[in-house]
Amino acid sequence: MPLTRLTLVFSLIVLAFCHPQCRDYLPPFNVAVPLDFCTEHLKVGCCTSDVDQTLLAQYKSHLDGIDDVQCREHVRSLLCTACSSWSLHLYDRPSVASINSFLDQLPSMCPEFCISFFSNCSRYIPDLKTSGFNATNYCSNAQAAYDPSYCYPLQEGRKQPIPAEEGSCLCLKSIAANLRNPIAAIPANDGTRRLFVIEQLGVIKIYDQETNQMLEEPFLDLTAEVVSLGHRADERGLLGLAFHPRYKSNG
Repeated sequence: MPLTRLTLVFSLIVLAFCHPQCRDYLPPFNVAVPLDFCTEHLKVGCCTSDVDQTLLAQYKSHLDGIDDVQCREHVRSLLCTACSSWSLHLYDRPSVASINSFLDQLPSMCPEFCISFFSNCSRYIPDLKTSGFNATNYCSNAQAAYDPSYCYPLQEGRKQPIPAEEGSCLCLKSIAANLRNPIAAIPANDGTRRLFVIEQLGVIKIYDQETNQMLEEPFLDLTAEVVSLGHRADERGLLGLAFHPRYKSNG
C-alpha cells in the first residue's frame, strides 16, 4: 500500500495530507510483476510492467547519446514518479511549454532538485535548450498547482512541520511517516497511552505517546488474512479496530 504520514491534532486525530492516488484517479496497487526500470517502486505503486517498459523507452529516446551520469539519473527518477503512489498530486502542475513537449511529461519538482536538474540537463535536452527558460523561471513553473509541498523528491518537499497560527485552537503535529495507507489511530483506554495505528493492508502498529515512537513489532499482522488489494480495490482490507470495554484487565 502507499506510504503516508500520520498527523495528530491535539484534542482531535486527523489524517492531514492528501491521500495517495494514481494519475488515473485510482488507488495504488500491489505490483504483481517486478519492475525492471523504476525499481524504487517494486512493491506498491501505480505502474504495471508494461508501463515500466514504456517509461524505459521514453528514457532511452530522450537520452540517446548523452553520457552525463547526473542528468541521466535525474531524468530516470523524474520519469519514474509516474509509478509513485502520489503521482496524481505530483503531476498536478501548470504546463511549462507551449506544445506537448518532454517538459510536460515531468512532475512538479522541489526547488533545489529542479535547479540541479536544469543545471545538469539543459545543455542536453532539446526542449530545455530551446525553451528560453533559465533555471529560475523554469523551476518557478515546475511546482504543483495547489500545494508546492507535493514535489519530487516528495519527502524532501514535505518534511517541514505545519506551523499553527497564534491563538488557534487546532494544532497539528506529524508523528509518524512511511505508513501504508493508515486509516485510523485508536487508543485502547488501558492507561498505557498507546495508539493503535491501522494500516489497510492488514497491519496494526503501536505508537507510544510516552516515547513518541512507533514500535517496530506490530500489535497484529493480518496481511495473510486480508484480501490482496488490487488496482480498484481501495475499499477492501483492514478497515477498523475495537477494544473490549475492559481491555485494561482482560486484554
